[in-house]
Amino acid sequence: MKVMFCIIMGVVMNTLSWGSTFVISNADESQEFTSIAYDGTHYFVVWHDLRNGNYDIYGSRVSQDAIVMDPDGIPISTNLAAARNPAIAFDGDNYLIVWRDNRNSSTKSDIYGARVSRSGQIIDPDGFAVSDSYHHQLQPALAFGENCYLVAWEDTRDKAMQTSMAEE
Repeated sequence: MKVMFCIIMGVVMNTLSWGSTFVISNADESQEFTSIAYDGTHYFVVWHDLRNGNYDIYGSRVSQDAIVMDPDGIPISTNLAAARNPAIAFDGDNYLIVWRDNRNSSTKSDIYGARVSRSGQIIDPDGFAVSDSYHHQLQPALAFGENCYLVAWEDTRDKAMQTSMAEE
């Protein structure tokens, strides 16, 4: 028996009570490991997704009224290598999504990123390397402030947490 996961989210209402849950993606196979950002008008939810037989990164915009604007999901990274564990932040103009990516090797992972506009257009369709050093880079986290992004991840080079800062 296969266990399938779908992305479900609760909506917080202005009265501080929880709204009803709703499905953001119910594609075949598993959709897991969500991250969410808000642009002042819409939410953008990202996840890793097994619908194509390999982990890819997908996202969907969701209105404040819990309307899923991209019910099939927006494919953000669908290269032939596994892409997992996305994180997202918004900079006032665009979203940045970062994730763990195995495109350079099946035995090590790197951190890649791509920008997506408020309208859901992929600005960097091939993504770009945030860190592609020797050994694994895992579990990215990200925030935006003071006109730059801070990306942090687990890194096995020195058995210590490494950080990188990227400015748009």
